[in-house]
Amino acid sequence: MIRVILLALLTVVVLLLITAGGLFAALGPDEIKADFARLKQQYTAPPPPPPEDQIVYYTLPEMRAQINARKVNQELVLFAGELRLHRPNDQVYVQGAMPQIIDAFQCYFRDEEVGSATQAIDVQKLKRVMLERINGFIAPGKVDDILFREMSVQ
Repeated sequence: MIRVILLALLTVVVLLLITAGGLFAALGPDEIKADFARLKQQYTAPPPPPPEDQIVYYTLPEMRAQINARKVNQELVLFAGELRLHRPNDQVYVQGAMPQIIDAFQCYFRDEEVGSATQAIDVQKLKRVMLERINGFIAPGKVDDILFREMSVQ
């Protein structure tokens, strides 16, 4: 029984090798390499950035939020920034989701600890978390980056 299975498996492998060899002979190595290079570039290269004249920034309104609202000593964070949009027509999606975007920023700051909102590592965490949330709100639109104009704790 095992010999029959091994013989069948060996037959399939040999047929695959013969087919691959025939394909290689028919197309030629240069054509196969060119197709492989094209496919590799298509699936591994990041999409090219839009031309400078098409990059659109959407200015966020100034926001104030209490940091860690559960504490007795309440501190405020003042935030102003811009969203770099992937395409110019993504402005429509951002405008439609603006109440959700503002709420997401305020909820994020309410859960933060007092000293951590302005540390460099947490600013990167803020960018990563908010990009994920905003892109979820405005799909199929896309925000490429959040740029901070002002962020201070009072």
